[in-house]
Amino acid sequence: MNRLAQRSMPVLALLAAMGLATAARAAEEPPVVRALLDSTALTAADRPTYGSLEVAADGTVTLSDFTTTFKADDDPDIAMSYEVETLVLSGVSEIAAGLFEVATAEWSGIEVTVGGESTAAIPLITAGSLYIQQPGKEPSAIDRLRASNVLAREFAIPEALVLVEDQAVVLEDLSGTWDGDPMTGSGTSNFSARRIHVPGTVFDEGDNPLAMAGYDDLELSVSGSTTTAYTADAVGFDLAMTINGRDVGSLIIELGADGIPLALFSAVDTESDPDALMPFADNVSLKRARIRFEDDSLTGRILSLLAESEGTDVESLVAEGTAGLEVMLAEFLEPDLARQVSEALTTYLNDPRSITFALSPAQPVSFAQVMAGLSDLAGVPYDGDVPRDDPVNLIDLLRPTITAND
Repeated sequence: MNRLAQRSMPVLALLAAMGLATAARAAEEPPVVRALLDSTALTAADRPTYGSLEVAADGTVTLSDFTTTFKADDDPDIAMSYEVETLVLSGVSEIAAGLFEVATAEWSGIEVTVGGESTAAIPLITAGSLYIQQPGKEPSAIDRLRASNVLAREFAIPEALVLVEDQAVVLEDLSGTWDGDPMTGSGTSNFSARRIHVPGTVFDEGDNPLAMAGYDDLELSVSGSTTTAYTADAVGFDLAMTINGRDVGSLIIELGADGIPLALFSAVDTESDPDALMPFADNVSLKRARIRFEDDSLTGRILSLLAESEGTDVESLVAEGTAGLEVMLAEFLEPDLARQVSEALTTYLNDPRSITFALSPAQPVSFAQVMAGLSDLAGVPYDGDVPRDDPVNLIDLLRPTITAND
């Protein structure tokens, strides 16, 4: 794993595993604390540890000086841990057997380390109506999945610092809401980050195109929503997310999928061979996918940079690059799609405003069908579980489109 990936993990993992906890003698732990510890232990290297536990007369629980260490496949360079000065749980109630609702939760003084090095600092996280599930004696796949996700009606992170190659990336006003069923975990989440500041020193080394295109830093914001639905043995989701970059543009991502087996999440924890996980994906089905980029000077800057390096102007560069594009694409794509791609790229490069790529299947398309279609394109037999009366036509299945400036 490269250093950038290692050091970008902490905040994402923190949002996905906010149930940080600790351990003392089980007999001293209130049921909500045991549930928090036991659920966290499902995804951690071991049951977390803490320095002290206090329970006030009104039932407020305060845990201090505790650490959670996450699995790292015996590689000390990527071992991740969270050290939290104080966690306060107030207004605790058991709303169902083994399911607790915490009216307010507050994490203070969080430090994230990877490979023993500090990689993130978060002064405060607050959550309202946080749900904590006590896993069974033999944890199920759904127990493990819920342990790795946060179920809270709302959360807020005023500020966080993440180190990327020893440079501080600043995140401000991260927040989210969730409207769902705490018994099943199904529901809709909305999330946002008002400001993400990436200093230019993160990307100014070598021939990085952002630095070469004249960006001294990046100012980003993120917003989106995810709807998740569970069945007895699978989960599906619909995601919509927008990343806005000042003087860069907006990237809009939409994705919907069904049939992700819950058993896959357990297998990921125990299986290190990616090929062994492939059978779990056969019944995962794609409902839709859409990627749209709305330009705000990024394309023009890159085109100018390329034109300068070629000793020409942008108009000549685009004309030369798009000439014969349809003929070239026809070698790899069906004629109608090749024409559509060529027209969209030519339109966009001559007037960079927006470009959109979408997959809109008439009905969900399984991963096995996609693999069968790719095998047909490559002329290689596919032995997966897909009827093979006729060749699989990916264009007909996925119905791809690409448009510009719409």
